[in-house]
Amino acid sequence: MSKMTPAEAREFLTGFDHCSYAEAVDYLNVALDRMLITLDMIPELGEGARVLELGATPYFMTALMMERFPYQLELANEPDRLKLDGGRVRLINRKLGIDRSFDYKAFNIETDRFPYDDASLDAVIYCEMIEHLMHDPTHSLYEIHRVLKPGGYLLLSTPNPFRYTNYIRFMRAKNIYPPFSGWGPYARHNREFSTQELRLLLAQCNFEMETLFTAYDPAYDHPSRFRAGETIKWLFDHGMFKENMDVIHLRAQAKGKAIYRYPPELYLDVHVYQRIVNDNIEMGVNDEAQLGPGFYKLECFPPHFRWTGPSAHAQLLFQGQQTLGLRFYSGPKELGRDVDGTIKIGPESHRFSVASGEWVDLRFPTPAVENGPLQLILELDKPWIPCKVVNWSADTRDLGVAVQRIWLE
Repeated sequence: MSKMTPAEAREFLTGFDHCSYAEAVDYLNVALDRMLITLDMIPELGEGARVLELGATPYFMTALMMERFPYQLELANEPDRLKLDGGRVRLINRKLGIDRSFDYKAFNIETDRFPYDDASLDAVIYCEMIEHLMHDPTHSLYEIHRVLKPGGYLLLSTPNPFRYTNYIRFMRAKNIYPPFSGWGPYARHNREFSTQELRLLLAQCNFEMETLFTAYDPAYDHPSRFRAGETIKWLFDHGMFKENMDVIHLRAQAKGKAIYRYPPELYLDVHVYQRIVNDNIEMGVNDEAQLGPGFYKLECFPPHFRWTGPSAHAQLLFQGQQTLGLRFYSGPKELGRDVDGTIKIGPESHRFSVASGEWVDLRFPTPAVENGPLQLILELDKPWIPCKVVNWSADTRDLGVAVQRIWLE
């Protein structure tokens, strides 16, 4: 099927039986333009490619995709009391003789494991959803990456918090935050993301950005005085306001391994996000989700590392490995003493003593425990305060050692 104009798409979609109720028509009026942009961004993947549409209800995007592409569509929705784990939807357009049925799965993209195998999908449509999440958008990106084939595509759209209309509302002393919704906490916009934040978050979660842009959307509330909306659109078309239009659209590819990353620019209390999916922790690569209390902020002087306090906690995914390895810097030579401590690995404890001023690799036997998260606690006998040891330092933290890597083998 060739590209549709908005008028053609509206006529096509309103011909479906499920568009007969007022709420569906209202949604179509708001969403049509951004859906057509997304539709044009979907790559040619070949017949039979598997494409997952998250938040498929009310199936407008589904209908557009099934007409244009010969893909196998996988649909997902948020669970509710009627569809706890999935169901079936029938799309009927009597005028065009269309009668298609689709199974869909129901799960929470912020908390649940997606019910699809690793590397089983060619593309994921993730539109107008990330702004509704309340707690952990990284989890949704991890799961999307996990189920995508290497090089598989993520297509995402979301409202732009730096759209120029928000500036106008702000200058008029009007609130720019979305209102509450009677449908519950996920029905409102809980956190909108800027273009820079999306670039950061996707890069950290191992996606390679192909394209990202903001687009004018006539469904948004544009000021009519002095034809302001048309003026801004003209300026945009001539190179201005490139980051300040209504909707952010992007396409990215999954690269490397799915990882949980929680950049401090977007997350507080990162140690509470416990996602124990790796048998190793490398600082600056996959560290935040498996570290507990007692680690300071990441330091990027090569190599990346984190100082511990007197005690620091972490968890690794144990699957029968025999040894736990720990690589750290023991502190400056000015300490003038050995660095002594204890590492607790599950129910067992091991003592260690190393000279100051050295990078060391230590290895310890793992306990005989069941597979799953394995907790370790690193405790230092004598923490030190840099400003009391090194003359030029103003650092007043209680420090232990500078950890670069922890692993099981």
